[in-house]
Amino acid sequence: MSLPRELCDLIIDHLHADRAALAACSLVCRAWVPASRFHLFDHISLSETTGRAAVVLNTLLSNPHASIGRTVRSLDLFDALVPIQITYNRTHKPPEIRPLLSLVPHIGRLTHIHTLALTDLPFDLLPSGCFQRVQRLILIGVTAGPALLRLATAFPALRHIAMTRVLAIPYRPSSNCAHKQTETLDELRTLTIHGSSIAFIGILAVLAPQTRALSITDLFPSEIPYLVAYLGELQSPLVRLEIQPYPRERGPSAEPVMLRGQFGELDELGMLEIITTFEEADFDGGIGELNPGE
Repeated sequence: MSLPRELCDLIIDHLHADRAALAACSLVCRAWVPASRFHLFDHISLSETTGRAAVVLNTLLSNPHASIGRTVRSLDLFDALVPIQITYNRTHKPPEIRPLLSLVPHIGRLTHIHTLALTDLPFDLLPSGCFQRVQRLILIGVTAGPALLRLATAFPALRHIAMTRVLAIPYRPSSNCAHKQTETLDELRTLTIHGSSIAFIGILAVLAPQTRALSITDLFPSEIPYLVAYLGELQSPLVRLEIQPYPRERGPSAEPVMLRGQFGELDELGMLEIITTFEEADFDGGIGELNPGE
């Protein structure tokens, strides 16, 4: 007795957390491959410790008949610019030292990536037109400065940027190329900054002038002037601003009333909804993405 295709897909969906079972299902018959791969390859992580996996992934993507490129929706691309050594055990070819990203020249065939996590900004190594559908970008430990302006060209569909432990280059309009910026992230609505100095935040007003929601955890009260300047440069006021002061700074200067007072006219006019919390925040959850109608 053969089961309807839809029922088979539902059964495979039920196994979404069991990778061994999914791998077995993918070998049963050709009809079960798409549903099995949908869960098996939903998320891929590449780093300097997985160089061989990067080579295997590129081999799969190089096949014009491969369907894996349409199943991967989340990609961690860590240490993309870090040189790693590749050895060839079965040949006499000498070892090579190459950046991780260069091992996957066909990475542009991952055409359905929705969420991308980076620890570098590998703009010059990304294939042209790669990751045009990415809507959520997670930046970890990158240098946050004028280079962020290139995000508009690299990932034009972004709606949410989450940044954690980034290295800030102070934003100074007179010394940056911000006035020359012509491309912006018009669809970006949500910014999340965690565990970082916000001295660079002014560049984000140039990059994404229509941002609607901003969440900052571990904010030093001494850096509030950077935030006030950023708010003043946006094309329209935020509809939600969430602040969590740095734990060691909790004191009179970090009390909600004192924080509000430092926003001056912007807060007095009721332009902002400021939510100050002293509880531990879930960085990945953050304030979430705004719906298009919000």
